[in-house]
Amino acid sequence: MKTVESSLSDAKAQSHLEPLCVRSVVNSLGARALGQTAIAAYLLDVAPEEYRGSFIAVYNLVIGMVTFFGSLIGGYLSDYMTALYGLIAGMQIVYLISTVGRAAGAVLHVTLRETLRR
Repeated sequence: MKTVESSLSDAKAQSHLEPLCVRSVVNSLGARALGQTAIAAYLLDVAPEEYRGSFIAVYNLVIGMVTFFGSLIGGYLSDYMTALYGLIAGMQIVYLISTVGRAAGAVLHVTLRETLRR
């Protein structure tokens, strides 16, 4: 939920673009470092032993494609919205769209089944 909250706070910001960018970089590094470790552990738990490499490979393929196309679409969307509504309003719209996407991802994350056996 931290990423959803940070996107909402970014959307509310009226100025100071540099601190927003710095905070976004710091949040991304922390989320990626912790998230990658957790996902790798989860995949190793749910995958049958003979398919573990395949599960990790497919995950990395999907993440790579989503990162590439998400950045591409986000860049075009940012350019379009800032040209249409100005810098502040355009970036607020882009951050609100990002918030909706991240909230959808958080909802999907909650549906993962627990792998810890008691």
